[in-house]
Amino acid sequence: MKKIIVSAAAAFMMVTACFPGSLTAVKAEETPAPEAPAEEVPAAEPVPMYRLYNPNSGEHFYTANIGERDALIQLYWRYEDFGWYAPKDAGDPVYRLYNSFAGEHHYTLNEAEKNALVEAGWTDEGIGWYSDPAKTVPLYREYNPNAFSCNHNYTTNIKEHEQLIANGWLDEGFAWYALKEGEKDPNPPEMPEPPKPTPPPVDETTDKAHIIYLTFDDGPSKNTRTLLDVLKKYPQVKVSFFVVNQATNYVPLIAEEFQDGHTVAVHSYTHDYKKIYKSTDAYWSDFNKMNDIVEKYTGQRSILFRFPGGSSNTVSRSYSKGIMTTLTKQSKDKGLVYFDWNVSSGDAGETTSTDKVYSNVISGIKSNTKNGRASVVLQHDSKSYSVKAVERSIQWGLQNGYRFLPLSKNSPTAHHHINN
Repeated sequence: MKKIIVSAAAAFMMVTACFPGSLTAVKAEETPAPEAPAEEVPAAEPVPMYRLYNPNSGEHFYTANIGERDALIQLYWRYEDFGWYAPKDAGDPVYRLYNSFAGEHHYTLNEAEKNALVEAGWTDEGIGWYSDPAKTVPLYREYNPNAFSCNHNYTTNIKEHEQLIANGWLDEGFAWYALKEGEKDPNPPEMPEPPKPTPPPVDETTDKAHIIYLTFDDGPSKNTRTLLDVLKKYPQVKVSFFVVNQATNYVPLIAEEFQDGHTVAVHSYTHDYKKIYKSTDAYWSDFNKMNDIVEKYTGQRSILFRFPGGSSNTVSRSYSKGIMTTLTKQSKDKGLVYFDWNVSSGDAGETTSTDKVYSNVISGIKSNTKNGRASVVLQHDSKSYSVKAVERSIQWGLQNGYRFLPLSKNSPTAHHHINN
């Protein structure tokens, strides 16, 4: 994702994840309560810092850019007025960093912390604003050790600070300083119509043997519209799409997949094994290009993905021996979750028969149920004969007491043995 000042959608809804623990590698300075400055500091021109909140991810975002503020509001971020007033162009710089895998921002006065995060893969987005050199009003920094991402908060409000500490957040001292505390915006922006309510989290722990995760690779394609129309007939059924950028005329269907409540995850931008598996840098470049497209149509980056060929593919070693071992480790370090499958429909080359696809799916589900496992089914919505089998599988599953759920970071990953 680009800097939010260029593309505000980049910050939206990170359900996601960051590099676990990286933000605590270098803590904010444990600064004592501010003392009166030794000599008078000239008054600085105050700039209101807008504070926004993403109720889906728990992230607070801060900016002096009114265009950036308004773009996020249109993406249903909650506007929380002025967080504080910062000096316009004087004082110590507060650095703004961005995690392109999770879509999360972090802010720090500490250059060593900034450098550590850049070294860990975060993007340096430059100076976000300035800290008051007179140290008039401190901003408290809190860290949530139980959050997977979006785990920092910054506030001038002592009551908010104390409440978070009482709730188990860790006090990381003063982050930087404001000219004065925030206040209500006297001219608040117009708010968009509220979005559809987010459904409650799905219980993926009860009766796992009767959970089916239908997953579809290599779309959107000319067959995806047919599949979406089938799924609309069964609102209780949600599936997962591992998307590519091959049939570009159909790529906008990603938005509809997401709007219908299905999971949209990354598969590949090119799906060209020779290109993506020639090096780890080449793989993550391809991944990020596809995630940029996912973000364009869903408003968020995905932390879920599937390797082309699965983690057990043997083709990749022809281009870079041992690469799958490295990539699977790197994905964990980046806070990403990859999925394989434990039910193959056979539609990738074994068969072109709709009946055989259906038979393979049901047989695999029955086997998993017998062994107390949830079923992660692999199909391709790029294959018309596979799409034609989906409704029969859904009807069979519903008639036999199964639930069809979309994948989440908490779902079974059905990992394969890696063959480098």
